Order: sequence, then structure tokens, then C-alpha cells
Amino acid sequence: MKRRLPTVREDTHKCDSDVVVYLMVTATAVLSYVNSLNGDFVHDDIPAIVTNRDVTGGGLRQLFLDDFWGTPMVDPNSHKSYRPLTTLSFRCAVSLLLREHSLDRVRRNMEAREYDMTCKTLKIRGSAEN
Repeated sequence: MKRRLPTVREDTHKCDSDVVVYLMVTATAVLSYVNSLNGDFVHDDIPAIVTNRDVTGGGLRQLFLDDFWGTPMVDPNSHKSYRPLTTLSFRCAVSLLLREHSLDRVRRNMEAREYDMTCKTLKIRGSAEN
């Protein structure tokens, strides 16, 4: 006597529910930190990022010879916390932020042109040419 195995049905809604879960997690993470993006550096951020010459643009070779705080590892006062990849990521973030300031002007110019074109299209006063 042969036993019949039950037919297996694929759950077609699983993919949709996974996407919703990922979107919810992403939204929660973004909403949790978005209010801190315009904040100042505090506590140990100042010596680790603001005044650290390895982060602000010293030599790349020196970055691998210094501790996390920018003090040479051979220095007796060194903290001996060697984290070159973290320091390198800070350096990349600082260079992107400096680049962002120049890109901000371009963005504002593009927004002004877009506003002007919208006003022209809708024939609203306030555009450069009516």
C-alpha cells in the first residue's frame, strides 16, 4: 500500500511580508537617528574625530601607525587602542561631509531652477520670467 504525501503549497505572500518587515526595520532605524544628523560632536568625538589629524587629513601611512586617538603607538602616552579601519571610516565620512558643503550649493541652485520652471508651467507670479 502506497502512502500519498500531502501536496506542498508555496506561500506566495511570504516575499511581500519579508519586504514589509525590512522596510519597517529600515524606517525605525532611520527615524531613530535622523534627529541627530545636525547635532554637534560631544564627549570623546572631539579628540577622536575633530582634532585627530589621522581623520582630518594627515598621511594615510601615519593612520596605520597611530592609535585610535591619533597618538603614535610607540608613544608612552598612547592609549594603545589600534583601530585603523574605524579611523579610516571616520576619514571617509569627514571627506564626504566636506564635499557635501560644495554639493549643497549645486543642490540649492537646482531647486531654485526647478521652482522657477514649476512657476512658469503653472503661470504663477514669482518666477524669473512670466
